[in-house]
Amino acid sequence: MQQADQMEAIGRMTSAVAHDFNNLLTVIRGFSELLLLDGATERGRPKVEQIIAAVDRGSALARQMLAFGALPAARSRTVDTMSPEPATRLVV
Repeated sequence: MQQADQMEAIGRMTSAVAHDFNNLLTVIRGFSELLLLDGATERGRPKVEQIIAAVDRGSALARQMLAFGALPAARSRTVDTMSPEPATRLVV
């Protein structure tokens, strides 16, 4: 059971980090889009577009981290091997 608790704590921490990371990316993307709207120079425009592409990759990573944090922790239990009931059941 201790390992399940540790995995649950890791999942919560991962979700919190992903959430904070996504908040930072939102600010970076917002200011980058403002730069594009305010007329980024021809020389600067590709660089701002690269920033936005990097933000998109970071957002995908944050989504993966959130998905990991949402996974249910494995639960262990004691099984009586001498019991007449089937000890294994398919869990989907």
